[in-house]
This record gives sequence, structure tokens and C-alpha cells, in this order.
Amino acid sequence: MKSIIDFIDDEFEKTLVDIIGGSSSDISMEDFNKTREKVIVTMLENADELLSDSRCSKAGFLQRHGTLWKDSINILELVINISTDAVIRYSDKCLSEDADITFHVIRQLHAKACVVARELLCLVKGGLADGAHTRWRTLHELTVVAFFIKKYGEECAIRYYWHDHIECYHGMQQHKRYASRLQAKAPTKQDLKLGKQNYDLLLEKFGKAYAEPYGWATFSLKKPNISFANLEKAVGLDHMRPYYKMSSYNVHAGSRAINFSLSAGKLAGSTLLLGESNAGMVVPMHSCAISLVQITTLFLGLKSELGECLVIETLHLLERVLGVTLINRQSDLDNLSLKAF
Repeated sequence: MKSIIDFIDDEFEKTLVDIIGGSSSDISMEDFNKTREKVIVTMLENADELLSDSRCSKAGFLQRHGTLWKDSINILELVINISTDAVIRYSDKCLSEDADITFHVIRQLHAKACVVARELLCLVKGGLADGAHTRWRTLHELTVVAFFIKKYGEECAIRYYWHDHIECYHGMQQHKRYASRLQAKAPTKQDLKLGKQNYDLLLEKFGKAYAEPYGWATFSLKKPNISFANLEKAVGLDHMRPYYKMSSYNVHAGSRAINFSLSAGKLAGSTLLLGESNAGMVVPMHSCAISLVQITTLFLGLKSELGECLVIETLHLLERVLGVTLINRQSDLDNLSLKAF
């Protein structure tokens, strides 16, 4: 099967002959556009055939990758499903009671954490370790914020909850500024007016520092210009900062991004990794389990009962078993050549 680029070249020449009966050196812009459009139509009509080789190759990789990491993936999936199922049952029970704002906010953060963990699992199953690690970055942030709100209580939860209006107003202003260049509909004057009213009311109530990205946390830490690192330190999770920094390499476009890759392993920087790899799964998978167990333990512990204690202990045991399983599998892989596809 020819490559897609070869197909485009061949179809362009064939279509060009049909349209002008000559070579590309004689083509006008009008004829070029006509030829291009016909080539695209033909390519879309033949998309399944053009993609069949890459799809077949990927299917083979996914089968081998799934077999290689099967035990570890099963354990992580159990952790995710137990966390989700337990909290569904727990939420239904607690929402029938008088749930306070702290419970509501942490419940929402945990729900988001479960979704992010599932996204991470999909990337792991797909052989995309670096992408999975970037999703752990978000999971860690959710966990840190949940611990911070639990530590500082209802006032912090209230400020966090209403800070959404600050972010929305900043977002509307930015959208308005670039609407024409984006060829998008700008916020209406009424939307901006209402957003400004909410913004001003909140700053009047909570102070000017509330307008900052982490303005909702300034009251708790008694200082302005809060960073995420400040939140980590406040809840004792700053020891994860090296891994947080590592995950950031593949979020941003610094020079470290082209020289570091979990998926490429020791070959990072010296080879071009253009797709999936069966390497680099240990860090994102174990990090995911650690953070998800942390936030699930926090949430279930808000109103702990014996049933929840059993779930918590089960999750912690699975996290430790996953760590051992991953290390053993990685040791096996260290004796093999890197297989990247």
C-alpha cells in the first residue's frame, strides 16, 4: 500500500491532466484549487483503504501492549472503578442528609478526578505514556485542591466555589478581545455587564486579591500572589513536585520537551518517536493510583463508616500491589530492546 502522501501526489497529477491536459508547470490558481478539491474528495472516498495499513499496525501493537501490561492495567482499572462505585453509593447516602458546601465541592473535585483517571487509563492502554502523565498532572492538581479545601474548611470552600465567576469574567474579556480574529461570536453586552457585576461584587466581598488565579486561597494562607506550589506545600504534597515538573515537560514547549520522553525512554532526544510505545508506563500508572487513592480516601473520610473504611483499605492495598507489579514488569522490560511503533 502506498503512503497517503504518495496517493496525494499521484491523484494530483492524474486529476490535473483531466482538468487542463498538461503538467503542473502550466497550472493557474483556479485550476490548482479545482484539482485540490477533487483530490481531497477522492482521498475521503478512499479513506478506509488508505488508513488500513496503519490501523492494522496499531491493532497489532495494542494487542501486544495490552498483553505486556495486562496485570498492571487490570489493577489500575480496579482502583478507578472502586473509587467511582464507592463514591456513587456514598454520595447518594450523604446527599439525602444535610451536605455542606465543603462536602459538595470535594465531591465535585473527586468526580472530576475519576474522569481524569479514566482518560489517563485510555492513554495508557493506547501506549501513550507521556500523554497519560500529563493527565496525572491534572489529577494531582485536583487532589491538592481537595486536600487544601478540606484543611481550611467552609470559608475556603465558599471562596473556591464562587471564584468560578472571576474565571468566567476573565475568559469573557479575553474572548471579546480576540473574537474577530477567531471569527467567533463575542460575548453579548448583557453577558459582559452581568459578568462585571458578579466580578465587582465578589471583589468587594473578598478583596482585590480574589481576582488572582488562586485568589480564593489568599484568605487561608494570609498572603497574595498564591501559586500552586504554595497549595502543595500547605497540604504536605509538595514531595510530588519533581514528578509534577516532569509531567509539565510534555505540557509546555520548552526545550526539555524535545529531549525528554517516558515513551522513548533512554532513546529520547536521539530518535523521533512518532506514535505509540510500550515503554514508560510505570510513572503515569502508579502516580494515577496514588493520587486517586488519596482523593478518594479524603472524600470517603469526610463522614467515615465501617463500609467506607474497608473500601479505603482495599484501595491502599491495590495501590501498593500495583507499585510492585509495575516494578517487576519494568525489570523484565529493561532486559529487552525498546519497542516503539
